[in-house]
Amino acid sequence: MVLLRYAQACRLDWLSSSSLLMREFQKKRRIREALYSWPVIILLAGIFLLLANATWGAYQKAHIAFVNKEKVSNELADLKEREGELTEKIGHLQSDFGIEAEIRERFGVAREGEEVVVIVPSVQDDRVASNNALKKSFWAAIIGFVTRD
Repeated sequence: MVLLRYAQACRLDWLSSSSLLMREFQKKRRIREALYSWPVIILLAGIFLLLANATWGAYQKAHIAFVNKEKVSNELADLKEREGELTEKIGHLQSDFGIEAEIRERFGVAREGEEVVVIVPSVQDDRVASNNALKKSFWAAIIGFVTRD
């Protein structure tokens, strides 16, 4: 009798464990069916598109920031170069010799007793230069006419 009860108890355990396994399998199957349904796939695709759009926007902003950084770096280098030139010019203008040289250059003046010599280009030099320009342009026109597609 004890054996019978033990056998029945074991069998019930086996039956209950197999039914539990079947229930778990069915529960997993329902979850899998729900995950692979069209509404869920469409929802996941929508989430993917939103994330892709946000990523693209972040990439564009990063690219713009990089380009702006390059522009600002170049501008800073130009300004530092200009600062060096201006500092050098200020140093030159702080001496009497520098002030005098700047006045002579800008206004074309001389000290008392000095004479200013102005070299005027000759008219013939202008004609030769314009003649050369005409010759070059004439040959350039011929070459351009011949090589034109």
